[in-house]
Amino acid sequence: FVKIVQSILSRPYLKQIEFNVAFDFNLDIENEFSKNFHVEEIKLRSTNLSLTAWRNIYDALPNIRKVKVIMCEDIENLVVILKGLSNFKNLKFLHVTIRNRDRCKIFNEPRIRDCFVFIRDNFPMKTKVIITDMNSTNLIEKEEGNEPKIVNGKSRFSRYLS
Repeated sequence: FVKIVQSILSRPYLKQIEFNVAFDFNLDIENEFSKNFHVEEIKLRSTNLSLTAWRNIYDALPNIRKVKVIMCEDIENLVVILKGLSNFKNLKFLHVTIRNRDRCKIFNEPRIRDCFVFIRDNFPMKTKVIITDMNSTNLIEKEEGNEPKIVNGKSRFSRYLS
C-alpha cells in the first residue's frame, strides 16, 4: 500500500486523488510520503487506516482546498482527523460522512459536541465544513464566514457532494 500511495503522490500534475481503502486488518503506515504541491482535492474512504497513516497522507498534500472523507470506523478518531485537516491553510471545503447504522447514537454522541467545539475553535472562517451521517443528515454545518452549528436536517449542500 505504501508503494502505491507513494507512486500516486509522485505524479507531478495530479490535481485530485480518491482513495478507497478497505482492509480486514488495521493498516498502520509509519512511512512519510513525498510532498505533492499540485493536489488540491482529496477524497478518502477508509475502514481501517491508523491515525498515523491519515496524518502522513495529509502531510504529503500541503495545498489541499477540498477534502471529502467517508469514515467507516468508530468516530472516536474524528477530532484527531479534524486536527490534521485544520492545518491546511487553503482549505475551502470539508465534508465528512460518518457511516454508522445507528444515526441517533451518532447525533447524541458527546464526540459530535467535541467535533463542533474543535471546528469552532480551529477552522478558518473561510472554510465550509459539513459533518453528516450516511443518510446525508447533517450533524454539524459551518458555512463560509459563519460560526458552526449542530443541526439535524437534510443537507443544503448536496450540490457540493458530487
